[in-house]
Amino acid sequence: MFNNPGKKVKLLARILFVLLSILPVLGGIVIMMIDTSTFGIDLGGLQVIIGLLVIIFGIIFAWLSSILLYTLGAMADDLEIIHRATVRIYHELEDMQKNKANTYTVSNDSRSFHHIPD
Repeated sequence: MFNNPGKKVKLLARILFVLLSILPVLGGIVIMMIDTSTFGIDLGGLQVIIGLLVIIFGIIFAWLSSILLYTLGAMADDLEIIHRATVRIYHELEDMQKNKANTYTVSNDSRSFHHIPD
């Protein structure tokens, strides 16, 4: 469930974009099709403009919100890569320290004593 959170957040951003893009299109079409004269209000061509604005700004909002969420997922992926590289470097440095410390030990085994010049 908590493995690969970056990929899951990026997938959620894609799904959110599709859903948030469909809703304003439907809402804008509904606004354009409503007969406001039954309510005693005559908007003329204004409701078409309002419907188009709802569609345009709704899609822009969908894109902005999903791109921010997608960026968060990409950052999580990058952070995981950086973490793995840091852990690998840490273990390599730790091994180098152990090997350097072991090169100066003296024991009964002649193979364990050797000096590596700096």
